[in-house]
Amino acid sequence: MSFRIENKYMISNEKSFEFYNFLNDNSASILFPKRQVVSIYFDNHEFTSYHNSIEGVVPRKKIRLRCYPEVAELNQIYNLEIGRVISIWSAYLYRIIKEIYEIQTITWQSINWSFRQ
Repeated sequence: MSFRIENKYMISNEKSFEFYNFLNDNSASILFPKRQVVSIYFDNHEFTSYHNSIEGVVPRKKIRLRCYPEVAELNQIYNLEIGRVISIWSAYLYRIIKEIYEIQTITWQSINWSFRQ
């Protein structure tokens, strides 16, 4: 299991060129090639996670299973990600904490084990 904290920023179209220049000036580089991402989101019968996300409820939680089929081998690695939005500083800035579990073989037992952690 790994943890990651993300800060997300909303940038208007008017500021996108300025932001692009900022990235170039600070030697930013592309970390991954363009790739397909497959995500399966989990929710309850009332779609609580979906509604909380749409309404901007804080704190909220999102659970998804993610893989990258272009790099799939016989033993595909899946990531079970549990993301929590823990705070919003403004309409354009919020913080997410993610727990990421690598799962080699998908079974209900492996998914249930990860939720208990």
